Amino acid sequence: MTSKLTELSIDCEDPAGLARFWCAVLGYEVQDEEDGLVTIGSPEVPEGKRRPGPVPPTLTFALVPEGKLVKNRIHLDVNPTDGDQDDEVRRLL
Repeated sequence: MTSKLTELSIDCEDPAGLARFWCAVLGYEVQDEEDGLVTIGSPEVPEGKRRPGPVPPTLTFALVPEGKLVKNRIHLDVNPTDGDQDDEVRRLL
């Protein structure tokens, strides 16, 4: 038996703001939002956990009371699918 990556949870101060940003970056949409939690995912594969094979993981942003004290220990590498990197950086800024 093996497992597959279906979700990445990120502690943060502004779940809604990060969700909006990452929706714009990845073409995702908000799938669930409740007090202090926002989950986003691919609109094409909303049932990823139950789907066989690889799926785009959802991202869940969770409000935490403490501020960030050290550098991030994880980051997401993304690559544009329909343009060059400089154009994508300009779009996202």
